Amino acid sequence: MPTVRQSAEFYMKALKDGKGDLHTPHPVIVEEENKKREQGGTPTEEGKLPTRIAFDVADNEVYRRFHVVRHRWMKRAGGNPTLMMEGMLTLLEKLSDESIDSILDNLGEPT
Repeated sequence: MPTVRQSAEFYMKALKDGKGDLHTPHPVIVEEENKKREQGGTPTEEGKLPTRIAFDVADNEVYRRFHVVRHRWMKRAGGNPTLMMEGMLTLLEKLSDESIDSILDNLGEPT
């Protein structure tokens, strides 16, 4: 993920190369967006707070395993996505930082 400085250099070069009218994804400051999400997100114009979770794991096997586990939890939660996520979060929140570090260290680098 590029820094603001790297993004500015990229955009300045694109402008210099005559690409100023082409489209690019909406630029954001990731740390600021993360802080907003941790505080519950930004309401829409209608006042609705965000509820959708989406992320890219960049590895098909991890994607597959996530959906197997999600399906397992969803089945146990009677098809209720809020209850499923509450259960998964409760489990994850119980892990200490040391436990998380140990798990990640034992996984090694992703393929």
